[in-house]
Parts: sequence; C-alpha cells; structure tokens
Amino acid sequence: MTKKEFLSQLREELSSLPRREREEQLRFYGELIDDRIEDGWSEKSAVSRLGAPDRLAARILREGNDEKGKRSKPKQKHSGGWMITLLILGSPLWISLLVAFFAVILSLAVSIWAVMLSLYAVSIGCIVGGIGGIAGGLLLCFCQHLTGIALLGCGMVCLGIGILTVMGCLALTKGVLRLTQKLFLLFILPFRRKEIAV
Repeated sequence: MTKKEFLSQLREELSSLPRREREEQLRFYGELIDDRIEDGWSEKSAVSRLGAPDRLAARILREGNDEKGKRSKPKQKHSGGWMITLLILGSPLWISLLVAFFAVILSLAVSIWAVMLSLYAVSIGCIVGGIGGIAGGLLLCFCQHLTGIALLGCGMVCLGIGILTVMGCLALTKGVLRLTQKLFLLFILPFRRKEIAV
C-alpha cells in the first residue's frame, strides 16, 4: 500500500472526528511515513509498519475518547492530609514563632502608648505646676515682691510649655492612632480574606 492510499483510507475511517483533529492526525502519520522513508525504509514497509488503517483509526478514536473522558471528569480536590500532617509536626515551631511575633507587636504598641501617656503626664504636670506657680507668685507678690514676680513668671512659662506640649501630644496621638489602625488592619486583613474565601 502506498502512502497516498494509506492516508486516503485513514481519512475515511476518521470521518467521525472533527475536521481539524482529522487533519492533524493525517499530517502526523504522513510525516511519520516521510521520516521513515528518509531513514532508508521503502514506502511500502514504512506504511505496513503502521498497521491497517482501520485498526489505527480505531486506536486513535479510542484514545481520543479516553482523553475526552479524562478532561470531562471533574478534578478531584486533593485531601489536605499531608498539609495537616505538616502543620501538626511543625506546630511547636510555628506556634512559638507566631506567639513571639504577636508578643513583639503587642510590646511595641504598649511601648508607644506608654510614651504617649508619659508625655501627657509631663504636659499635665507643667500645666498644674504653672497654675501653682502663678497662684503662689500672686500670693508672694504681697509679701516678697521680687520672689513673687519671679515665681509668677516661672508659673506662666510652665503653663505655656504645658499648653504647647498638650497640643503637640494631641497631634501626636492622632498620628499614633492612625498608625495603630493601619497596623491592626495589616495583621487582621489576611485572616479576613481567608474568612471571606471560605
């Protein structure tokens, strides 16, 4: 049988395939015969080595159906057994690292807010000291004029510093609140995404 006769019979046997797939198969087997002829085979032996066209077509159709069946089957989800095993085996490590991570974040937040509270305490101390200095200076102005005036001046300076530092602390508190909110969202967001995905 010649190459032309073989491909003609194969085309008839594969008539149930879509045109594109049929042409691909014919091109493949035509090139296969050509390669064997280039390797020194005769045309008849290259064709006969492929077998009868009806058997080859049956095999091609069977493999095509098997492939379609594999594609049409829904992909089974792999059980996460190995993932659960890894989580359990690695739990001493990752739990301790997770606890340490959150402890560091918590200690940073507590430290920042402790500094903020101490700044407020200093500011309030300056204001109270300034009010006390003004009151004491007014009282001493009647007894010891120079000491009273000096104390009155120091009280006013303390009161001014206290008011300025309170205003600075309020602005700083707004910034720290925004930073704390962003950090909180940064750490909570991955967990919220997982909850939404579930």
